Amino acid sequence: LECEDAKPGSACYTKVAWAMSDGIYKHPNWYPGLTPNSTVKDFQRVIHKLDKVTCPYSPCEHAGGDSSTNGTDMNLGNHSSLGNLECEDAKPGSACYTKVAWAMSDGIYKHPNWYPGLTPNSTVKDFQRVIHKLDKVTCPYSPCEHAGGDSSTNGTDMNLGNHSSLGNLECEDAK
Repeated sequence: LECEDAKPGSACYTKVAWAMSDGIYKHPNWYPGLTPNSTVKDFQRVIHKLDKVTCPYSPCEHAGGDSSTNGTDMNLGNHSSLGNLECEDAKPGSACYTKVAWAMSDGIYKHPNWYPGLTPNSTVKDFQRVIHKLDKVTCPYSPCEHAGGDSSTNGTDMNLGNHSSLGNLECEDAK
């Protein structure tokens, strides 16, 4: 594939969505040449140039000039529907999930100073929260804090054993 439009549910789509709804306002310097009115494809193109792991493909340029359309070509309206997630637990296959898993299995031991306030016994949510604060591009959302105190669950309670895997984390978005 030479091109592929970001698909809902993919790490690339999540990153593009956050960039359009929050990132462009909070960190405009992260998106050179873009404005809040830039198109979905424009955002994907820039993110692809900056992060080929999360967005491995440039968006496709279809005949008919739809590359000049704004968020409405993805039924996003004014992009506000992209930004209504205040939290999202890292999902298997996402760049955030991969980074959290590595941080828990290797990073905390090799580079503990990269994870201020964390220990090898810190929770998955604790790791995601710290990584989100340090790298909003890879982990655009803080983890969800559900009623019932599961934010205190450590990795071993989630069948992570030595944290080599994050298992099957699922999250229902707060409604």
